[in-house]
Amino acid sequence: MKKNMIVSGFCALALLISLSACKKDSSETCGSGLLCAHVDGVSYTAKPYNSRSSIFSGTSYNGSFAQLVANSTSTGGYYMNLSGNNGDANTDATWEIDMRITQLPVAGSTYTTQAGSASFDYYAGTASAQLHYTTDATHSGTVTITRIDTAANLVSGTFSFEANTPSGQTQTPTTHSITSGSFTDLVIRR
Repeated sequence: MKKNMIVSGFCALALLISLSACKKDSSETCGSGLLCAHVDGVSYTAKPYNSRSSIFSGTSYNGSFAQLVANSTSTGGYYMNLSGNNGDANTDATWEIDMRITQLPVAGSTYTTQAGSASFDYYAGTASAQLHYTTDATHSGTVTITRIDTAANLVSGTFSFEANTPSGQTQTPTTHSITSGSFTDLVIRR
């Protein structure tokens, strides 16, 4: 009886240790102010927002951020860009994920490429060897806004998409799967 209790105790302890060693999905561990995803099964976490220029888009940012842009041609007069990369104030990015919601986003809403309310891009490489992949008619994506805090200018949500080499590019056609994407309390720049 005592031997059975000891063996049971060791088994329970071994089970506890093995369960605690399991790696969590990146969408569960993405911290505040960050954008995270799996690209072809590999976990990517963007750096926090900083003001160094991005080699991919030429805009003056790096890291994770959202931007609300006034645009008279979009529904509601605004669109939202969501972006994340691994660059910082001292280092160029080697990957970037960009999303555009083509209207003023609303918490609890989902935007898709099929409905024409979202578009997605994935960039890889360096400034001298940049590769670009995008959604198209056969490679789709979805972004869901789970929370918008208009007082604090923060946005949170989830996303996934497939991106392919755009037609007309000289690189070998390749499709990338971006899954388990999330962004938590990204600061909305205006």
